[in-house]
Amino acid sequence: MNYRCTCGTDYVVVPKEIPLANDEQVICDCGCPLKLRWSSRNFDYQPVYRTPAKEARKP
Repeated sequence: MNYRCTCGTDYVVVPKEIPLANDEQVICDCGCPLKLRWSSRNFDYQPVYRTPAKEARKP
């Protein structure tokens, strides 16, 4: 599942290596909270950084 911040950053759900005791609200790198998104004890949200197409084709 993908979620997008208002700044345009995409986030995907990933499993946590070490479970936490409490849920936490997910905050984007820009400082905005992802609306209605909370990390759970076992899952979190990770930003997806995309490589521009021109740079991806370089050897």
